[in-house]
Amino acid sequence: MRSACWVTAAFLAVLLAGCASGGHSGNLADVLNDARAHPENRLADEVACERSMNARTGDFAYKAFFAGLLSVPEAEGGRAFCSAIIEAVIAGDLSQAEQDAFRTPSEVRGRAPVGTLLRAVIVAHERLYGQQAQKPSQAQSCSCGE
Repeated sequence: MRSACWVTAAFLAVLLAGCASGGHSGNLADVLNDARAHPENRLADEVACERSMNARTGDFAYKAFFAGLLSVPEAEGGRAFCSAIIEAVIAGDLSQAEQDAFRTPSEVRGRAPVGTLLRAVIVAHERLYGQQAQKPSQAQSCSCGE
C-alpha cells in the first residue's frame, strides 16, 4: 500500500511538472493556462486535457486511479479528472502559484502541492456532481413529445 502511494505521488509530480512549463506545446500546463484565461473554452480544454493525459501517462493506469479517487467508473476516470481540474482552475481553487509549485523538484517542495492539487480536484468534482444532480433531465425540462 505504501509503495502504491509513492508511485501515485511520483506520477502526479511528473505529470504536474508539465503543468508548470510554458509555451504552446499542447501540454497540460497550456491547457490549464487556457482554461484560466478563457473559461468559455471549458469543453475544448477538457478534451485537450484528456489528450495530454493520454500522451503523458505511459504505463500508469491514471484512469483507474482517478476513477477510484472520484468514485466513477474506470472508463470515466480520465474525463472526470479533466473536468474537475479544469473546474478547479476556472473556480480559482487551483491557482497559478499552486500550479507553478511543481516546477520545484519534489525533494525541495515536498508533497504538499500534490495534496493541494488532489483536494482541489475532489472539491471541484463534487461541485460539478452537485450541479449536475440539480439539473432536470432533458426529457423533464422540455415539453418533448407533448
